[in-house]
Amino acid sequence: MSDLFNLTDRLRGAIALVASIDPRKLTMILQRIIKTVGTPKDSSTQQSATAFTPDEEARLPSVLNLSMPEIVALLDACTLLYEKAAYASLSATRFNEELRNAGVGGDQALVFAKVWESERAEVLERLATTSSVVPKVLAGVEWQLHVGLAGSESREMQQPVALFELQILDNDTRKRERVDIEFSHEQLFAFYTKLEAIQEQLDTLG
Repeated sequence: MSDLFNLTDRLRGAIALVASIDPRKLTMILQRIIKTVGTPKDSSTQQSATAFTPDEEARLPSVLNLSMPEIVALLDACTLLYEKAAYASLSATRFNEELRNAGVGGDQALVFAKVWESERAEVLERLATTSSVVPKVLAGVEWQLHVGLAGSESREMQQPVALFELQILDNDTRKRERVDIEFSHEQLFAFYTKLEAIQEQLDTLG
């Protein structure tokens, strides 16, 4: 089983479809798909780039002997696989291994890896120059420690809490929004532990 891909039933079904495609046809499809990975959305329509025009996509069922729903699932899955490879900055060899672990056949996995090897540098450059691969990012953090009293007439202190104010930037509209979060000591420790785990994974990828 692959450690990289979340093998949902939909993805498993699409991977099974990949096995039915001739490697030469698969190469042509993947060469079109990978050109869209990491490209920003159209500023006027907010739509992501598509690998095929509507007319071209309408002809794919007859070319690949698949139904239109199967074509849509196949294209979505291939895009997802390349996006995962890009975000993890995988080598072609590692990508091949992950695909085989996910159930992609040897010939088809090799096609995926060869296309990735030839386009990897360009895809990663697109991701690096794009403002963000997600629509919203953290733009700023303010925090303070708050300790209140149990009641208006009591001198007994409550448990202290940490108050965070997050400034979230929308990359599409360039507007900011404020999100307030309150953590108890136990919640903050659990959150910190998760951040440590994320940092370890980032260090590994770096």
